[in-house]
Amino acid sequence: RPRPLIYVYDLPPRFNVGQLQQRLKKQRCTWRYYSDPNNSTVWEPNLYGAESITHELLLASPHRTSDPTEADYFFLPVYCFCFVSRLLAPVPRHHEHLPPPLLPGYPVRAPKHHDGSDGHDGGGRISISATLRATLLYQEAIDHVRREYPFWNASSGGAGSDHLIPMFHDEGACFAPTSAANATMLVHWGRTALRPGDTTAYEAHRWASPEHHAEWQPLLLGGTDRCFRPERDVVLPPYRSPEEMSGSPFLPYAMTNEDSTKNGGGGRGAMKGRGIHEAETYDSSPPPLLPAPPPPPPLSRRWLIVFRGAIRQHDPRYSMGIRQELGSLLGGRAAEGIIFSEERSQSYRQELADADFCPVLPGDGWSARMEDATLGGCIPVIIQDDVMVAWEGWLDLTQFSVRVSRKDIPRVVELLRAVPVERRASLRRGLRRVWHRYVWSGAFRAERARCEAGKVPCTEVMRAAASAPAPDAFDTLMEVLWVKKKTAMATAEAMKDGDHNRGDGTIRLGP
Repeated sequence: RPRPLIYVYDLPPRFNVGQLQQRLKKQRCTWRYYSDPNNSTVWEPNLYGAESITHELLLASPHRTSDPTEADYFFLPVYCFCFVSRLLAPVPRHHEHLPPPLLPGYPVRAPKHHDGSDGHDGGGRISISATLRATLLYQEAIDHVRREYPFWNASSGGAGSDHLIPMFHDEGACFAPTSAANATMLVHWGRTALRPGDTTAYEAHRWASPEHHAEWQPLLLGGTDRCFRPERDVVLPPYRSPEEMSGSPFLPYAMTNEDSTKNGGGGRGAMKGRGIHEAETYDSSPPPLLPAPPPPPPLSRRWLIVFRGAIRQHDPRYSMGIRQELGSLLGGRAAEGIIFSEERSQSYRQELADADFCPVLPGDGWSARMEDATLGGCIPVIIQDDVMVAWEGWLDLTQFSVRVSRKDIPRVVELLRAVPVERRASLRRGLRRVWHRYVWSGAFRAERARCEAGKVPCTEVMRAAASAPAPDAFDTLMEVLWVKKKTAMATAEAMKDGDHNRGDGTIRLGP
């Protein structure tokens, strides 16, 4: 059987699917839904779609085990984004499904409102930010598995150390309860700074404002440690819909090699020696045959830099101020081959494909710019100090991206123009080798199987998205988790044998 083996907890519905049942609009909180009258698949451009996709794919995966005694990991399916979004757009009687405003050990006094008044709502209940409500939700889920199952406290590396907890909201595990400190957090936000404080400009999502939430900091992962621990946690790529993939220059070629995807998916046969550090095939099946790279694109591109998205020039909290600094430097320079603008463009995907470099910048926490650049065949330029992007440390990002320190922003144009044409071509070749690891095409292949079975109509968009070769994001996650597990087992064995020099339980990431 493919490893790792993962036991998925059957939590009460209010932690996950119960939230989907109550949504007022069917497109909320999901990555696809079905439309009348012919049951057509409608792809929802929900950036947070990995929340439900990860759960859904695990339930149908050969990596899932129903025998917890053989499990390598235990998965807690808690829907953080959906929960927070329901707080901000309440469903009928939503308060009946929220965790209590107070749990043992959490502050008993409400934080103050901006006007200095006590932080209670009109019904006398304590009012705290939506993200801190999510902290309580996760604490309730942990309390539930502690109470109903023996596995949390039985973890050999400390309570919860073989547990996987998804937190795909803007600032990832920053507002996770400290009771989850030993668990592996699955996130989109890889901020490694110690006790970083919150970065969102969205007041309802703040978890560390001194005037409101100081009492909470000793209870939160981001208030006591780092939001992301590279030796323990994993940054996953956010979801991009088939329509958002449709402009990728890689897809037309993938569609001509569609047979290569039908043997992939589900994590079978990792790409041995093709990117994941220390990865190897983890069952006896042959790895899927990946197509040869498509012909190289033209060496010269129309644009040196392309970025379109929110800048919020007068909102210094947003994006840690990085987008604003770049906006002042790069805005209005289209004549020099630079697009840095808040204006939307119908040809955005084509602009990415016609650009050499695409900045990867934070927003209210993480953004999907790494995935946009990778899918567009545009070299990602990562400008976010102390923030790791998806698969960083597992894939060798130096083969397909560049990093620029924030202190070098004033020189960013000079630095990028100095990258030789040959080096740019090499980085694009690197993108062609890894782009499929940044999409959730296994979910699209599952949907294609439904269409081929006559359960939903088939579309060209569906077929194109499903044609992306394996391994996809889910397969890559399985590879990473298995490498982590093998490393932990080898370290434990070495410690048992008295070889204290062979490791300390920390995973040594690649360059």
